[in-house]
Amino acid sequence: MSYHLFSCDEKQARTVHRCIWCGETVDKGERYFRERSVSDGAFQNFAWHPECKQDQEDDINSGGDCEFIAHSAPRPERARATGESNG
Repeated sequence: MSYHLFSCDEKQARTVHRCIWCGETVDKGERYFRERSVSDGAFQNFAWHPECKQDQEDDINSGGDCEFIAHSAPRPERARATGESNG
C-alpha cells in the first residue's frame, strides 16, 4: 500500500460534509479536519470529525490496520454513550 498525505487542516464547515470514518454529517459551523492524500494512486479528499480522526490515529498507533471501510466505524462520542467499540 502506498500513501502520501498532502495536508490535514482543521477547518470550520461552511457547508454540510460527511465524515469518512463514521458516515455522520459534519454540520455547518462545526469544526472538522479536511484531509487530502493519495492512497495507491487514488486521490482522497476526506472530512473527519475531530474525535473520529483521533479514533483512527489511536487505532493505527495501537497496531490496528491502516485500511478501513468508509463510514463503517461508530462515532466515538456516540459509541461511548451506547457502549459500542471500534475494535
